[in-house]
Amino acid sequence: MGKSGTDGQTISVIDVERHSLVATVDFGRRVRPRCATFAPKNGLLYVHYGLTETIDVIDPRTLKIVVTLPIGQPQAHMLALTREGRRACTANVRPGTLSAIASWLRS
Repeated sequence: MGKSGTDGQTISVIDVERHSLVATVDFGRRVRPRCATFAPKNGLLYVHYGLTETIDVIDPRTLKIVVTLPIGQPQAHMLALTREGRRACTANVRPGTLSAIASWLRS
């Protein structure tokens, strides 16, 4: 496993009320997860990475990846979803671009 803050490959699910670890989602490779964002209407969790050009959509009930969405640019740094959850965009550091993702997102 990579070092925290560098090449991580997991995210932790925490029970805030009990202050305890509930589960760990392992992506199976070093991906550097960043900016996990819940979609406002469907509750799915969107996670993008510093080391891949993808976003994984995770069902928080099952902790399974529902779909992997391509970003098409390296070093996505931030992720924003629209209120209805049908569109997303990332800021891509190295190329200085934005990626708009709308093909799969559903409310």
